[in-house]
Amino acid sequence: MNLRPVLNFGVALTAWFALIAVGVGCVYAKHESRKRFVALGKLEQERDELEVEWNQLRIEQRAWSNHNRIDNIAREALDMSVPQAEDIAVIEQ
Repeated sequence: MNLRPVLNFGVALTAWFALIAVGVGCVYAKHESRKRFVALGKLEQERDELEVEWNQLRIEQRAWSNHNRIDNIAREALDMSVPQAEDIAVIEQ
């Protein structure tokens, strides 16, 4: 009995299954790549939005901590003022 045709068929069948497996693997890898690219785009957009919000918060913080604003609040709301020279006492040790 000649085993050559059986071996050739087995090799061809194995190669065919390997080809199908490689094809499915390529399709899966491309699909995963696209999903991750979309996720990356969403994360970059979120990063940009957070950066804009952070810059707005920094501007707001600068506005709230403006020396003139604090001085006005201290004078009006807390009835504070700059002490006169005779009101200042120096304590020496």
